[in-house]
Amino acid sequence: MIRVLEDPSALDVAAEAVALVSRAQELTQRTGTDDPESIAKAWFKFTPHEPWVYRKELNEFAQPGTEWHFPDWEIEIWDRKVDLRAEWRALVSSGEAEEWVRGVGEGGSAGVGGIV
Repeated sequence: MIRVLEDPSALDVAAEAVALVSRAQELTQRTGTDDPESIAKAWFKFTPHEPWVYRKELNEFAQPGTEWHFPDWEIEIWDRKVDLRAEWRALVSSGEAEEWVRGVGEGGSAGVGGIV
């Protein structure tokens, strides 16, 4: 991050080392193995809500003293992604998808029923 490039002392190396070891231990337990290749494959696979925790940590590091809040709808959409994907596929199959997205991103009211 730019903050670390501008001020390398901003990075708490000891805390980062502890976080890395903790993550490795957590993944060892989660995967049931201490095989480095298995841990490496699992390293970037988040549990369902872990990305929001990670984003919050990054934001708070980038802007110390600020508390970041994500909109509640982000997690709701994430939790319902399978259903939403199925609904979208049904709209595509029925030929209605183009109507639903017409005008989206053009400002003002857009989409079916004026949904922005």
